[in-house]
Amino acid sequence: MTIDLSVGENQAQMRMAMTLVLEKSSGKWKVLHEHDSLQFPQGDIPGAEAN
Repeated sequence: MTIDLSVGENQAQMRMAMTLVLEKSSGKWKVLHEHDSLQFPQGDIPGAEAN
């Protein structure tokens, strides 16, 4: 999934991932665990090589 970010005239897209662990109990869904993460562009990480 991608998210669009904008601040003033600056715009960027970032990739993200989300994982949910769900359980259905008494006919209703509950979130037992949630994890999300963003994938930063390599050029934004000090010391990382750009592809």
